[in-house]
Amino acid sequence: MSGHHLPHLRSFIIALLTACLSLATQADDSSTFEDIQELRAQVGSALEFEFGNINPDADINISVSQLDSRLKLAKCTLAKDFKINGTQRRTRNVSVRVSCNGDSPWSIFVPAQIEVFQDVVVTTRDILKGEQLTDADVMLAKRDTSNLGFGYVGELSQLIGKEVTRNVPTGYALRLAHVSEPNAVNRGDKITIEAGSGGLIVASTGIAMSDGKVGEQITVKNAQSKRVIEAYVVAPGRVAANL
Repeated sequence: MSGHHLPHLRSFIIALLTACLSLATQADDSSTFEDIQELRAQVGSALEFEFGNINPDADINISVSQLDSRLKLAKCTLAKDFKINGTQRRTRNVSVRVSCNGDSPWSIFVPAQIEVFQDVVVTTRDILKGEQLTDADVMLAKRDTSNLGFGYVGELSQLIGKEVTRNVPTGYALRLAHVSEPNAVNRGDKITIEAGSGGLIVASTGIAMSDGKVGEQITVKNAQSKRVIEAYVVAPGRVAANL
């Protein structure tokens, strides 16, 4: 063989040996250490199971953060334990603690992002504080509830007839904290005053001197006697007082 072919042959042999060594190392790693990408997939499956049980009707998107490819975790000889860190089930960012209790125990925290899309009640127009919600004011729409916190509403019937306690824009996801029961009696309303004891109920006509919701105490004036008394609102246009 001519001398000028020797460098090429030498380079070829070195490349071949390097490739063989790399394959041997990879084979050794696969039997000795956890596959990091497979571990990420397992975390995703654990989160999907957890959040799927909590929200069976939701569309769930899970994104598990990348892990350092140089991370060396001993191959687990037992089933791994996956635990969501803390009480994070209603936040977008979660951390999953993966633990191995096998021959070479280890644990690692794996960050992930969760999106949970569900039908929630949103407004169809700008609504001002004090307005009472009707069928035309609200509708169901898909929203990511992982960052809505608590109190969002999933049924229209929970809000129809309620009074809005703040100004809300079109498309806003209403919460229970944003509504209240409307007044059953308004100041100046003509009302029925029911009073009684021992099973005897006497009804009279009166005028409401203040606003009130069901269960609240308001001031009313008896239309006949002109007497002003305290009474509890029991229904729209009706109050109850003790004799």
